Amino acid sequence: MKKAVVVLPLISLFLVSFSLPVHSNPVDDCIWQNLDDHGPIMLLIDPEKGSVEYGNQAAAAFFGYPADALAGLPLAELTAGSLDELAAIWEEALAQEENSFVLERRLASGETRAVEIYVYPHRLEGREMFFSIIHDITEEKQLAARERLMAAAYFISLVAIIGCLLFINHLREEDLQQVIVLMNGVWQAKEKREAVEKLTLERKKYYLTLLSIGDGVMVVDREGRIEILNGVGQKLTGWPAHEAVGRHYQEVFVLAHEGEGQEVQDPIAAALATERIQKLDDRAVLISRDGKRYHLEDSAAPIKDSTGATIGAVLVFRDVTAEKEQRKKIEYLSYRDPLTGLYNRRFIEEKLQELDGAENLPLSIIVGDINSLKLVNDIFGHTYGDLLLQQTAEVFRRVLRAGDIVARWGGDEFLVLLPKTGAREVEKIVARIKDEAGQEYIRGIQGTISLGYATKEKGEQGIRQVLQAAEDAMYTEKSLGRDSNDRRMLGNLLAAFHKASARERGHAERVTQLCRNFGIKLGLSPRELEQLVEASFLHDLGKIVLDGEVVNKVGVLTEQEWSQVKRHPVVGCRILKLFDETFDLADIVLTHHERWDGRGYPMGLAGEEIPLLARIVSLVEAYDAMVSGFYSGHPLAREEALGIIEAGAGSQFDPQLAPAFCRFIAAG
Repeated sequence: MKKAVVVLPLISLFLVSFSLPVHSNPVDDCIWQNLDDHGPIMLLIDPEKGSVEYGNQAAAAFFGYPADALAGLPLAELTAGSLDELAAIWEEALAQEENSFVLERRLASGETRAVEIYVYPHRLEGREMFFSIIHDITEEKQLAARERLMAAAYFISLVAIIGCLLFINHLREEDLQQVIVLMNGVWQAKEKREAVEKLTLERKKYYLTLLSIGDGVMVVDREGRIEILNGVGQKLTGWPAHEAVGRHYQEVFVLAHEGEGQEVQDPIAAALATERIQKLDDRAVLISRDGKRYHLEDSAAPIKDSTGATIGAVLVFRDVTAEKEQRKKIEYLSYRDPLTGLYNRRFIEEKLQELDGAENLPLSIIVGDINSLKLVNDIFGHTYGDLLLQQTAEVFRRVLRAGDIVARWGGDEFLVLLPKTGAREVEKIVARIKDEAGQEYIRGIQGTISLGYATKEKGEQGIRQVLQAAEDAMYTEKSLGRDSNDRRMLGNLLAAFHKASARERGHAERVTQLCRNFGIKLGLSPRELEQLVEASFLHDLGKIVLDGEVVNKVGVLTEQEWSQVKRHPVVGCRILKLFDETFDLADIVLTHHERWDGRGYPMGLAGEEIPLLARIVSLVEAYDAMVSGFYSGHPLAREEALGIIEAGAGSQFDPQLAPAFCRFIAAG
């Protein structure tokens, strides 16, 4: 029953793990894997079917069946006794009257082995199952049988000797004493032999355990020569046992520090010298015979004889490379921004406090904000916005020094800590960052950045106040430079768009000139005329998001291409609303493809719901497209184009503006 008490926690862990769904918990997965790979002989039995439901690797090895063949195997194939005997066992186990039984099991080879089996009922998915742990006691039973046989033989011998003496002549007292002394010697020899056999059996068990456990094991003598190297140890070191045994362990177990030029403590030498258990440095790396590197966890302990003298050491080690890499990934993710690879706010907050000491003074802080991120996101989408963030992060990496720390502070903000850096030096660094960032472009948008900085010169200054001062300086610069930044960004957008399509530039210039002249003819106010001219030049800016092939295509568009083109008024409107100077032009650009009869796009407005200036742009743009062959590639004569506009009055075009425009063009 003692064994049952020992294995009960193990059974509980296994049964819980077996009942949980797949991927329920990494810890449960680890328990399951360890029990499957390194656990004792275990079977899960379906008594109703009379077959094995599951067997672990140890069970497969013991019975001599492949693991997949063991599942579903009838119990009759594994049982040397009768099935009635098994049924009785199940009943006792189910009633919990008994859970330990001694039986005989038949292996795949036909050999019969004596086993001690612990049986526990377990309900799995609504079925009554039996979980069993099996211990092979064949050798113990054989030893016990030999002991009984020897005891019987000695007893028979004693009786025979006494009988012979009595038969030959009556047994004298001194004869009896001699017989007793003789038999005591014989009995002591028997007990000594039994003890040796038991010791040999135990040593064999321990030796096999060392060879079969899932960790690497190396045993060395007092001089450091290897005596035992188990299978896992051979795999990790790259040395087979027959070559490793007898060599000094430092030839086989080669340690190095994961950092260049650093040393690592030798745990075996330390254990032999101090006669105490030693742990390996957690940055130690094992270099195998073929040059592979393994991160290890291990401990070395001295081996002592019966007198307490150290006669060697045992080293137990295991490969934790995968676990260490996983820990590094988790640590990286917890302190890094996944998009830019820079440190995140959590890390920089901790570092801010860590660096706030006299040894780091003067300590400067830079706060930066990308001016054009919202524009890029709104026009081209977050994929391009992410690219702008990554490019800006790379600028910081190029400019900053080795001891400087940069982090992504927020959505479009960055924060830099510069230990031992005064105001004059940080001013130069800020200028370099601006210069480098200004050379980055995303689809024609310049990657400008607003930067503010402040320096802590004295210990009594609060680090939070210094950070706030740097942030305030950044926002001040951003506000003061907003107008110039906006003009620069809009100009860059237009330049990029017209560079990508010279014909769009020509179309914009012609439409602008015609709108100016027609607006004067209509008697528009100076403010209306200014808006008309600006809107007409920007009316197709939204096409900047289109593929170059679509923008420059002449001829009939496919349905997919036409779907893209119809987005440009909305995109153009969105762009213009991002800037104060063009905000009033946004609705004109948005509605310049609406029709008088309500069949236009993007909103389906009709009649005077469409702004007047948008109706003028629509009319002029259509005329220029016809006479220039902008869409078809085949220019129309002026008279033909004017005829189409007259025919479209009241349907596509404003019924009053259309005739007025025709008269204006006809007048030359």
